[in-house]
Amino acid sequence: MPVYLLRGPFNFLVVDALGPFPITPRNKRYVLIFIDYFTRWPEAFAVPDLKTSTFTRVLVDEVLCRYGVPERLLSDRGTNFVSELAHSMYKVLGIDKLSSAAGHPQSQGLVERFNSTLATMLKMYVNSVQTNWDLYLPRLLWAYRTAYHETLGDTPYFCLFGRDPISPLHLTFLNQDPPWRSDDLPQWRRHQASWFQTTRRLVESQLIKGQNRDQRQSRKRAIDFQPADSVWVYQYFRKSRHEDDLRISKLAYHWHGPYRILTKQGSNTYRVYLPAQPDRDFPVNVDRLKLFQGYWSRPYDDDIPDRL
Repeated sequence: MPVYLLRGPFNFLVVDALGPFPITPRNKRYVLIFIDYFTRWPEAFAVPDLKTSTFTRVLVDEVLCRYGVPERLLSDRGTNFVSELAHSMYKVLGIDKLSSAAGHPQSQGLVERFNSTLATMLKMYVNSVQTNWDLYLPRLLWAYRTAYHETLGDTPYFCLFGRDPISPLHLTFLNQDPPWRSDDLPQWRRHQASWFQTTRRLVESQLIKGQNRDQRQSRKRAIDFQPADSVWVYQYFRKSRHEDDLRISKLAYHWHGPYRILTKQGSNTYRVYLPAQPDRDFPVNVDRLKLFQGYWSRPYDDDIPDRL
């Protein structure tokens, strides 16, 4: 989305669904995700299903009633987003509904990247049977909203509210004398209006820089590993044959190792081995390798599957 088409926060939203996850005791199985394109502010709601009625209820009650009606809404071509009922709602609310190209998820790159980040965060906290993932959504959203975003040059929280959040650290160490009194409301409103204009210009500038940087990075050559380099290897999730194994791939940890590069085989393949089992080496495509950053410690044990 070109930056010049954005008119500020919550003017352009992207929506997507994540799941199915293992059903929780609260009967939740999916996550509906909304992201504001301008500030990168995410909202995520655990829901029992992806029916159109569920989507429209969440959109109206949880998003529009908080942030107002967006001018545009982008989604994939899922039936819950493009059904007749959904389009009737878009027409009533005056929302310009956009759909991504079929079979081309890159057109929703913003929400796809957030989905990946959220799944990675969830897998660090879920229990062994993955049935409590819905309990962590609010806290993980807080962590994401208050974390530095490279494209924005600041946090989504600051870009939306024009200030940093008050955290326990602030309450403990910082001076808590209120900067504004209740009778200073007109002055405070003028201050905020000026500050929001400044913030919006800064965000627009950062978004343009981010788009230019992404274009440059997409043209860069893939990393070239050297023999003896330490790497993580991405291993596809394999579910056991037991009927009571309800785990899913999205909440499983996929990066294993660190392995060692043995030699390059062809233009896109490397042979890797695990020091704990140096008599076995495997061919792995470069897309499934990630450079290990840190100190090497031996021995390092890991289970090598039958097929990498």
